[in-house]
Amino acid sequence: MRPQETNSKPHTLVLWGVIIAFAIVFAALALNRHAAFESNGFDLGNVNQAIWNTAHGRPFAFTNMAPLSNRLALHVEPILFLFVPFYWLGIGGPQLLLVVQALIVALGAWPLYLIARPKIGANGALITGVAYLLYPALEAAVLFDFHAVTLAPIFLLFAFYFLEQAFSGQRSAVSYQRSAVSYQRSAVSSQRSASLPSSVFRLPPSAFRLHPSSFILPPSAFLFLLLALSCKEDMGFVVAMLGLYFGLRYKRWKLAAFIFALGMGWSLAAILLIQPMFVTGGNIQGARYAWLVDALGNPQLLWLHWQQVNLPNYLWRLFAPVAGLSLLSPLALLPILPSLAINLLSSHPLTWRAEEFHYAAPMAPFVFIAAAQGIGLVGRWAGEQVDRRAGEQGRNSLFTIHYSLFTILLLASLSYHYFHGFTPLARPFGWRPVAAHQRLGEEMAAQIDPALPLFAPLNLNSHVSSRAVLHQDFANIAPDDWLWLDVSTLPNENNIQQHIRDDLLPNYKIVSASDGYLLLQPNNNSQSRAERSRSIEIQNSQFLSFALAAADETPQYPLDVQFGDSLRLVGYDIHFNRAETEQVTTYWQALQPLPPDISPLLFLADAEGDLQGVTAARDFSPALIWFPPDRWQTGQTVKVRFNKLTWDTRNQKTYRLGIGVSTAPDPWNVGARWRPVMQQSPYANRLLSERTVLELAQFKRAAGMPEGAPALRQMSRPIVQRRLKAVFGSQIRLIGYNAPQIHQANGKTTLQLDLFWQGLGTERGDYTRFVHVLGPNGQMWGQWDSAPDGGLYPTSLWAEGEFVAERVNVPLEPEAQTGLYTLRVGWYNPASGARLLTPDGQDYIEISVKNKH
Repeated sequence: MRPQETNSKPHTLVLWGVIIAFAIVFAALALNRHAAFESNGFDLGNVNQAIWNTAHGRPFAFTNMAPLSNRLALHVEPILFLFVPFYWLGIGGPQLLLVVQALIVALGAWPLYLIARPKIGANGALITGVAYLLYPALEAAVLFDFHAVTLAPIFLLFAFYFLEQAFSGQRSAVSYQRSAVSYQRSAVSSQRSASLPSSVFRLPPSAFRLHPSSFILPPSAFLFLLLALSCKEDMGFVVAMLGLYFGLRYKRWKLAAFIFALGMGWSLAAILLIQPMFVTGGNIQGARYAWLVDALGNPQLLWLHWQQVNLPNYLWRLFAPVAGLSLLSPLALLPILPSLAINLLSSHPLTWRAEEFHYAAPMAPFVFIAAAQGIGLVGRWAGEQVDRRAGEQGRNSLFTIHYSLFTILLLASLSYHYFHGFTPLARPFGWRPVAAHQRLGEEMAAQIDPALPLFAPLNLNSHVSSRAVLHQDFANIAPDDWLWLDVSTLPNENNIQQHIRDDLLPNYKIVSASDGYLLLQPNNNSQSRAERSRSIEIQNSQFLSFALAAADETPQYPLDVQFGDSLRLVGYDIHFNRAETEQVTTYWQALQPLPPDISPLLFLADAEGDLQGVTAARDFSPALIWFPPDRWQTGQTVKVRFNKLTWDTRNQKTYRLGIGVSTAPDPWNVGARWRPVMQQSPYANRLLSERTVLELAQFKRAAGMPEGAPALRQMSRPIVQRRLKAVFGSQIRLIGYNAPQIHQANGKTTLQLDLFWQGLGTERGDYTRFVHVLGPNGQMWGQWDSAPDGGLYPTSLWAEGEFVAERVNVPLEPEAQTGLYTLRVGWYNPASGARLLTPDGQDYIEISVKNKH
């Protein structure tokens, strides 16, 4: 039982408005991502090249994953044939694929609406359709390049819709036949007892016949099942589970068995017959599941695998956007099981990320079908209660139940989307800037002859993929390949930048070199070694402009920090990536000629400021490789971007990034680092690792997304529980504190005290703060001496008038007794030991605290 809807036209208009908006927004976002050169050879470049070759008479041929020569070895996706006519017309290409993908995914909300409307009414169906388009796992699939499997949801939804009509029609027909038989029997009995003519009770023969179409798969359902199967080789397993679902729900096993066999037959044929025809050794993805063989003999491997996968988090990301309502109809979740197993049993970590790639897309339809059915089940139960409680009170209760569930679904979808979604409604949303560098790349791509065999790595590949021969793996460069590179954005994986500079470049003729881009022509040994050496002299302003700040370019966070006597850090940018760790661009100026062994280093630190990771000297920034510091000229501002890092912060709740400068090959050599000296700035940057590393920013993860920035100086007075006006040496004022707390954990007792300071004057040395804990009889039960913030924020960095809050945790001696404690707080010069005095001549102030442990 559901709310009665008298007119669904307004709901239809609203839904189509949302569909159109989704298609426009996500087509624009996908095109923007491509224009910003964030699309990849995996898989936009691969797919586009395979379709381009198909349009030119070479079905699914591609060279992008040599030694593979056909995409059918990787995936079996016949639906790609439908794009070929567009390539014949000259309008095919990466942009077309991205736009069509956004449009088709958007249209999926319509069949979902048709499925949900009979179950939960037009209001609920509209909310379900809107929530579907706000589903982050589906949105991620639209924006991560192009994948045929991302088109599958709409076909699965239409197939479900037509199959449900067919199966429910069969059930109605059988029910009608049974009623007719029962009526005929009753009529015969009545005729005998009343001696009436038999014609009065005789039903026509058609009442006992079921139309043959009631047991035949409707053409519409068959068409959409075929379309779904054509999206990928494993979609057959999903279709098979769809058949099993309808068999279990409607008990019509012949048609269900046909659907099951159709799906299983397709997947088995694609995996066991088609793919082995194009690659030796069968399914190329099989290596991802080889570990399961070992797990049979060692079940502990399975447990370790689930810990890596983080199954609860994965399931949360699937069902939280629908408030778990899908779990009310578990039978409708049967079709997600194949994709769930394929993703989570894989050893490939990317398949474990539901909201970053395309792997969860086939599950989205059934999460929402199950949610609609779950609401419908609750509605039917509520309807039964209404029948027992006739009258206005019962109808009001039913109305309240339905709309409460609709509200829960809508609020869950909107709130989850706010933290995880990809639209402008979401907190992590960001439009990718397309700067002059990217526009130059597009111009170069358009000028490269499509008939040339070309090598273009992952970050450029999709922009030149409409050609017969294209490679993207450095191990597969062919002798006659031209090379198109962008060293400014290419991550320095396995020192590939040095390989380009030292090994590749001497063997090629430089056709073009600008802003980090290189177009190289194989020279076939036509040049002498000396000529080749001269040809690689590309250390000029045109090529190195990627490493030099423009005259009007300013850092996101300007600073003035001097390292030693020779180098100044003038600012930095932070580049956020919702899927990966942040990249950092630093801006430097040489104050005098620099030694050849100097290297800026980027550090990762934990919440307490302890270093956890570091980039190796010169190995992780393209600018340092192509324009090393000993070539920097005074007056130049050099940009050093760290785009290949040695750490992963996805599982860290809080962390920091810092910058240092070293003259030793070992980045952990503290003694070889130049100490930073910071001038006044609006930022309260801390000093880490014995004051040799300057903190750039503190980060935390909110709902799985990173956020962070440099700590700003606090120039407004904080709220404190207990105010004071204690001044030490005319340089530091204690404005107050929060009531001390005593904590016990793991057999240890700690006194926690929050202190609030203010810097006075402009000249301030480095002082150490002390907190002494004295017992009732004057015994010393504990003490803690350090600079503020665990020693990371020395007083010499404070600005005049700046407020500094710090939390001090003083460990107490095990024999510390209960009673009234006295805290003595003050400052001293660590070099001389001399304490700062208060105006009344005291070298500390006292705070009382009751120890009740």
